[in-house]
Amino acid sequence: MANINSFAENINNLIRISNNQIELLNGMYDAVITDSDTAVFTVTDDKNKSQTRTVPSWASIRNKISGIEEAYKNLLKEHQLTPIATAPKKIQGLANPTQFNIDPNWWFEDLMYPSSYVSVDLKRKIDDSSDRVLVNRVILDYRETASLNFYNNTIVVQKPTYENLIKWLNDENIVYTEDLETLDLPLNNVSYQGEFKITDIKSKDGYNWYTVDTLEYRAISRSNYTFVNNTIKLKKGDKLSCNKVLYEITDIEEGKNKIKLSCIVGTDFPTNTSTLSFFNEPWSSKEVNVKFSNNEINIVYFKGINEDFNLSGVDWSEPIMFVSNDLIYSGDLSTDYNKFYANNIVDWGRQMIDDVRERKISATRGVKPNAPVLDSNDYSVVQINTQVNASLDTAEIIQMKSDIETTKSRLTSMRSALASLQTEIQSITDPTELSQKKKRINEEINEIASLSISYRTSLDAIKSILKENDAIDVRPKYHIRGFFNIPEPLQGQQVIGFQIMYRYKKPDATGVDLKTYTYTGQDNAERIGVYSDWNRIDTPVLEKEYDPETGKFKWVQGNTSKGDEININQVDIPITKGEVVEFKVRSISEAGYPYSPLKSDWSNSVTISFPANLLVSSDIDNLIKDINDENVAITVESIMSSKGVESHLSDSIANANSASGLYFKHEAKNIAVDVKSSEGSIKTVSLQDVIDILRSRNNYLFDSLF
Repeated sequence: MANINSFAENINNLIRISNNQIELLNGMYDAVITDSDTAVFTVTDDKNKSQTRTVPSWASIRNKISGIEEAYKNLLKEHQLTPIATAPKKIQGLANPTQFNIDPNWWFEDLMYPSSYVSVDLKRKIDDSSDRVLVNRVILDYRETASLNFYNNTIVVQKPTYENLIKWLNDENIVYTEDLETLDLPLNNVSYQGEFKITDIKSKDGYNWYTVDTLEYRAISRSNYTFVNNTIKLKKGDKLSCNKVLYEITDIEEGKNKIKLSCIVGTDFPTNTSTLSFFNEPWSSKEVNVKFSNNEINIVYFKGINEDFNLSGVDWSEPIMFVSNDLIYSGDLSTDYNKFYANNIVDWGRQMIDDVRERKISATRGVKPNAPVLDSNDYSVVQINTQVNASLDTAEIIQMKSDIETTKSRLTSMRSALASLQTEIQSITDPTELSQKKKRINEEINEIASLSISYRTSLDAIKSILKENDAIDVRPKYHIRGFFNIPEPLQGQQVIGFQIMYRYKKPDATGVDLKTYTYTGQDNAERIGVYSDWNRIDTPVLEKEYDPETGKFKWVQGNTSKGDEININQVDIPITKGEVVEFKVRSISEAGYPYSPLKSDWSNSVTISFPANLLVSSDIDNLIKDINDENVAITVESIMSSKGVESHLSDSIANANSASGLYFKHEAKNIAVDVKSSEGSIKTVSLQDVIDILRSRNNYLFDSLF
């Protein structure tokens, strides 16, 4: 009986095993052809109990393999695998450098606060894995007319390659600068944030559906990194991550908060305790920020960089172009950059650029200059106001001086002749001859009077000319003048000016007595100050001019051979008769100028005395003295004439019969007397009339008087 049962059981087991194999084959077949993640089949155990078995489908295995492959590729992008960590070999055979190169890195825009930049979107222009880009800015000066015209008429129109642009600029002699630098792309900020907790997992049609607590997530503002108020809902194609595994939503049931996921990177699937996170694409933005400053014309070129091999591209991109002053501020569309720069930006870089172009040298990097060497033979005492004497050298003045001298000589001669006639007349007894002599004397007197008027007029005219030329009361002015040699530059640092110290000494070359003064200090205590006898003169400094070839300013040396320039190495010190002047000089360097320029030691002293052979009077002095003397004489004559003295003396005759010969007589007709009538009235008559009346009444008596 047992054997029979054993045979039946064996048959049953064989049938069960056969059925199980058929189910397994069917399950394997389903696993190959199904799109589900798993294939399900049923088997019977030895106790005839059915059990469900699940095997991963081929699609699932393929997706996992693809995820592993993608993860491996991403790993290779980020890391270069080496089989064994080994120390680098010793570096040998390096050559000493003998030449240098220039890196055109115009970094001054980094010294602006706040800095200014334009954003250039390079998305899909460079590799997604790149986090750097090579940028070359060619910068023209917006303020230069030639640069602006060339930009508007040629560059904007033709959009040249970098090589052509540089060639054109050089051919046109247009000054430009370049800013070549490698810029890091800005960090990619998290744009979205969302957490989705799995609350249930159900299998449907061979796929797992995951129920989450919410489908909503939020965007983050890129400007201030705060959440945007409006929420966003998940959709097909969004990506979620969990435990370093990346999933993509392949289907969604919004009303039930259910999503179906497909693995992209990794192999594990989430569980009921998992929380999914919204995935932000790592290379969603490829914007590069290019900095700039004001008054710039920018022509900008780009090259991508292969990050795996640190290799830049071969060709420069097509250019982008902009004029900085024309840009509009994104925060206020009514404000252009020129206005924003003036009102808001502190530009230390621009100050540094200006210092470089002006070739300023700080005192800390400067070298103390040498003092000049003075030689007394290089200086002399000269009159500095000879221009006043020159005003007397015109043809008009020379003629007037000659006429005045001639008139003065004639007046002297005529007055001498008049005196002789007046002497001759006293010995004449013949009435006819006496009358003729008197007539001649009157003619001489009238001519002298007329000539005196002409003389006074000429004196007044020349005095007016002297006054117009500021020559009245002008005396010669004398200065010590000369030049000294300018010391050679030290380490390329120019001497740009000098200080001159001078003082007056006694004729015996001893110093003058220094005066002592008292004053009250801040602490109300009495203090003593000794007033120095030294005086200081600061000479002009050299001027600077812009050199378009170098784009910098340079010192311009003076020309001592030109009389219309005030040179920095000239001496000009006032001196008068009887004075002795001592002076010395020290150099002023461009290093530290103008705030704290370096100065040399004082030079040797030179002493100059006023020459004894120099006159302290001039032609003008002599002329003015003569004019003043003549004016005094003329003034006296005018006063005497107004008092009648001239008329009174015009008919005077020296009396030879006088013991001394000093008193004078006059014609009786020119002498008036007062005669009292019998009635008591008084009448003024000439003495000649009285004599004639007496003679007519008693000629005998009259003649007896003589």
